[in-house]
Amino acid sequence: MKMISSSQTHVQATNGIAESAVASVGHRRSRLQAPANVSSASVINPYLIAIGILYIVWSWVHLPSSIWMRSIFVCYLVWRMRPDVILPMLLSSIQLKVQFGSLEDMEVLQDVVSQLTGFEQYAFSVPAILYSVRTFFAVLSVRSARRDEFPFVLFGLYLLGVPFVLTGTAWGFGEAGWTQLVRTYSFLSLYFYGCLLPRIAYREINRLVTGLAVAGGIILLLAIFARFHSRQVWLLMPLIGALAPLVVFRRSGLLASAAASVNSFVGFTYGVSATFTILLEWVVGTVLGTGIAWAKSPSLRRFVAAAIFWSLLAMNVSFMLYAAVNHDPTLEGFLKMRESDSSKARAWFKLLNDRGPLWWGAMKEIYERPTVCGVTQPRFMITALGKNQMWPYSTHNIILDPLLRFGVVVGPIILILFICATTTARRALAHDSHSGVQVLAIMILSNVLIGGITLPYVMNEREGEYLLMIAGLLTAYTNKSTGFLATTSPAIRS
Repeated sequence: MKMISSSQTHVQATNGIAESAVASVGHRRSRLQAPANVSSASVINPYLIAIGILYIVWSWVHLPSSIWMRSIFVCYLVWRMRPDVILPMLLSSIQLKVQFGSLEDMEVLQDVVSQLTGFEQYAFSVPAILYSVRTFFAVLSVRSARRDEFPFVLFGLYLLGVPFVLTGTAWGFGEAGWTQLVRTYSFLSLYFYGCLLPRIAYREINRLVTGLAVAGGIILLLAIFARFHSRQVWLLMPLIGALAPLVVFRRSGLLASAAASVNSFVGFTYGVSATFTILLEWVVGTVLGTGIAWAKSPSLRRFVAAAIFWSLLAMNVSFMLYAAVNHDPTLEGFLKMRESDSSKARAWFKLLNDRGPLWWGAMKEIYERPTVCGVTQPRFMITALGKNQMWPYSTHNIILDPLLRFGVVVGPIILILFICATTTARRALAHDSHSGVQVLAIMILSNVLIGGITLPYVMNEREGEYLLMIAGLLTAYTNKSTGFLATTSPAIRS
């Protein structure tokens, strides 16, 4: 009964995050205006959210047919191309039948598998391809929103990689998952899609962050009390960690501060019992949110944003190189670290015995057998647990995965795209003092540069669509003219 009561209390508190929870700068919140040339578009569409919830329920009742429903629903959302598709995209990533702990029952698993027709991969492929098609025609349209801010050079590089991806896909035709290359590459076009979304008012930014926080809180409760397994925990954890200090230190109201703090506490509670990456994302989100909350002057904010970006980028590359070069492939080292009760030893075990052999093997494969058009299902040899074995899965690294899977031409293009996305987040963090914008920027930076160290889930379709859209949307808040000083009256500035 206590667990149920705790869950209800947390949901009520989370739902009580008012729009002031992420509104701007402390007591001056009411004087903060929206950026210039904002759209009247809303991020909340009750009908689309209701359909998203219907899909979630449907995914529990009958998974195979829900996959086709999602395909149609997402196609409509992508073609709609308005900010109100972001939250429904998040909802459409949830599949209860495969994400609840009950699936560990082999009978349940076999029942789900027996219902699949074998054509579900095409239901996944159609929306993914539509991402790039819709974005391409939107770029050509002279009436596209924020066309003057669009990164045409980067988009040209992206288009340059399309023939190589199509060639690699055709080469792997008939193999298991042969559509993966074109699906993932099309999915990445959602960053450009987000760059073309209408610029929305700060009030709508508040509502977007509130919606993400509520969804994150509910998902965390399900993860704690119902063994719910969703990668949205990874994606939303930095936002949950960063929101609390920004709301509390900027005095956004008692109810908002209490709700954000409870949400953050639940995130920490789950993080300490989950993986190191999840806990690290919560820690990083909290630290970055605290740091940027105290950076009140524009110059200090720019310094903090730059320090955050470069330190996270250096951490990502350094961890990868250190673990790859110093990995321990012996069985003795594996057993010694695994049996230790020390948190530090377990962290080194994860880095040197678990990820290190994968990264070293992937580096050798990229160096010794580079590909031009990529491969559908990359395999590479690793040495771990005292023996050599073929590894047919992900490299668990956001730098190595594109290079290995997409080849030496498209791989660097993808890395440049992610560098630009995180640079956009850094600039939004530096030039816009609105708390909602800053929370979203921290979420992007942490997911790419921290989460990407050990698991590149931001490249997973059907999970990270809304994240890439938000990364592109933040380009509207990277100019100094959209910041606090530029949107207040001269009397306030003085």
